[in-house]
Amino acid sequence: MLLAGAAGGAAVVLPRWTSDSLAEPAPDRLVIVISLDGARPDAVAMAETPTLDALVVAGGEAPDARATYPFVTLPNHVAMLTGLRFYQHKVMQNHYTDPMPALEVDSVFDICDRYGLATLMLAGKKKLCMLRPLSDTGPRPSQIVPLERLSAALRDATAESTPSFIFLHSAQPDLAGHASGWMSVDYLSALTRADRVVGQVVSWVRDSDLWSRTLIIVTADHGGFDKTHNGRHPGDTVIPWITSGGLAEGADLPDKVMIYDTAPTALRMLGLPIPAGLDGRAVEGFKTYPDGGS
Repeated sequence: MLLAGAAGGAAVVLPRWTSDSLAEPAPDRLVIVISLDGARPDAVAMAETPTLDALVVAGGEAPDARATYPFVTLPNHVAMLTGLRFYQHKVMQNHYTDPMPALEVDSVFDICDRYGLATLMLAGKKKLCMLRPLSDTGPRPSQIVPLERLSAALRDATAESTPSFIFLHSAQPDLAGHASGWMSVDYLSALTRADRVVGQVVSWVRDSDLWSRTLIIVTADHGGFDKTHNGRHPGDTVIPWITSGGLAEGADLPDKVMIYDTAPTALRMLGLPIPAGLDGRAVEGFKTYPDGGS
């Protein structure tokens, strides 16, 4: 459920804007956030993941990136794309309902909407439509797509124009972890299959001649241990946070990044205002921010 605020049962709504971070959007740029649901960075190191390995070489990674409480899919994806911890975004629900509750705080999608930047979401779990209502048409499509169709769906959705912000999600590592156990052969194989699809996404970026003006962030919502994830094991909380693309060149990433730093990083790279009161901060070290970076 979407938890209520303390005053009169109303949902908490944060102040919408602070415009003191950047002046104007950069519509010529592309930010792609790829979430490999349930991925552990030590598993990525063990599995056959040549695409992710190459992205690290071409960009970088934060070796101590962390998810946040509660360590389950939907609340952490909300944190990822709003810049807020649970204590502010208030989403505890982790299952699909019809209808899904609407977010009461701004996400990257909402801010792109306000500044006229097109977006795209292709996700492997229907409950993620809380982040973006499903729609097959218009400049802001949002679809539930299985991993084997993700690359084709991406090319179809961008055939006429390229969005400024793309969120892609693979459910396979998490599903394999729950079925066979994290770090099992099936789980590592699921990471390899997801890596191949990430490779297809990278090929689309290069084929579209977008690499030089793209930031790719590959991360996850949580890890896991045995056949679950609840925050009681270090494997639950440590996640990958890999950056690549032309806009990641020369970056000097900090060791520690929180999952809720992803949203303000994407907004800053797109030249968009960052809402007031976020728990997350734009990750320092990118020299390609429109404001000159740091």
